[in-house]
Amino acid sequence: MEGMQKTVKFTDGTNQTFTNFQTKGGSDLVTLTGTSAGGWFLTPTGNGSVSVSYLAVSYSTVASGVLYAGQNSIDNGP
Repeated sequence: MEGMQKTVKFTDGTNQTFTNFQTKGGSDLVTLTGTSAGGWFLTPTGNGSVSVSYLAVSYSTVASGVLYAGQNSIDNGP
């Protein structure tokens, strides 16, 4: 059985902060997106980081060096 896709849409121009971010594993694709090239921002607090597989990200800016999108991940640009 194929995994299910889950989408979280952020408002353009907003800043989403996190300490650590993870998904539940398996093959469920999680999509983080905005609505236009203006995009949204993903910023860690403290020493936070993102390290997940099956992640699709679009219309966003992520703080340098804190995002590792592992196997089966997609950069949907821009």
